[in-house]
Amino acid sequence: MRATWVLAVVMVAFLPACGGGSDGAGADECANPVAVSSVEITGQGSGYEPDCLAVVAGATITLQNSDHMPHTFTVDGTDVNYNVGGGETAQADLSSLEPALYDVTCVFHPSMKATMKVE
Repeated sequence: MRATWVLAVVMVAFLPACGGGSDGAGADECANPVAVSSVEITGQGSGYEPDCLAVVAGATITLQNSDHMPHTFTVDGTDVNYNVGGGETAQADLSSLEPALYDVTCVFHPSMKATMKVE
């Protein structure tokens, strides 16, 4: 039992160092989403900026990856998945999304999260 407790404490102590990233605003915390036409992907240390965003239904937004590593802009539960190389920019067509609240993650770095409201 003691070994299990020590392992749990060690895991909790070191988990924040594995990946970092934004926890995203989450549906409950995304009360005032920022209307955007572009999203900056800042990397594992920060995630998406803003991490609580709003877009108009049918919009195309610009994804700017300011990190040196590739990241994705993946809208969970949908077919929207954009891979953006380090230092690159991409256009994300969101026309397939119905008005709703969506979670956004990076497939490569799951701790990178955002919440997107399609209005």
